[in-house]
Amino acid sequence: MENAFDFGRHRWLYRGLAFFAFALASALFLDPSHAQGNLHLQGTLTPGQCVNAVDLTTVQGVACPGAAPTGANPTATATGSPINGVATTFMRSDAAPAISATTINGTPCTPGSSCTVAAATLGTPTTTYLTSNQALTVGNFIDGPTTGSIGGAGQIWLISGQVTMNDNSGVGNLEGAIFNGSAYIADSVITSQGTNAQVVVPLTPVVVTLAGATTFTIRGKALTANGTMLTTGTATGTAQRATYITAIRLQ
Repeated sequence: MENAFDFGRHRWLYRGLAFFAFALASALFLDPSHAQGNLHLQGTLTPGQCVNAVDLTTVQGVACPGAAPTGANPTATATGSPINGVATTFMRSDAAPAISATTINGTPCTPGSSCTVAAATLGTPTTTYLTSNQALTVGNFIDGPTTGSIGGAGQIWLISGQVTMNDNSGVGNLEGAIFNGSAYIADSVITSQGTNAQVVVPLTPVVVTLAGATTFTIRGKALTANGTMLTTGTATGTAQRATYITAIRLQ
């Protein structure tokens, strides 16, 4: 037929038109500025949300990525127990937490202050001697030398001592003891031979476990006649060695 289109002869024209149509469609799809219509919001967008593109014509509201953590100074106080935190900040490399009050050898000590602590070296005895004679009246305990406040909760100590006393009038009974502030941990009674007779009351060493810092004290008492707690005994004549108390930390 005369009017029939010859695709064979004009195939170059067909191919050119097809390529042009494909290029135009691609440009419209890839370049949103040439797209027709409005941008579509999928769901709702609330204050504080970020926008996420679903495709070239649709967006949606999503949670924004979390902000990076910031540095902060420590607010808790270090103790002997762990403290669980909830803050999202991190502690700076040159920061340090405060330290709570603690104890040294049983003595409370606040950081930053001066702390006076009794000696507590394991196995090293600390002995305190009576420095002046003490009058003893019948029926009353009189304090002698003390250890001062020593130790701490759970520590084990050995406590011993000796009381030398003079009977001032006739045959009588004299008592020596070690007192821990609330109870007697050692006690012994000796009968004198007469007026001005001296008696030595050795107090057997006692091992004690402390509930806290404790002061131990030598005490003397006249039971039947007045007497004197002595600093120096006639047996040796060595000054200020007759009445004493000794403490040794074992653990």
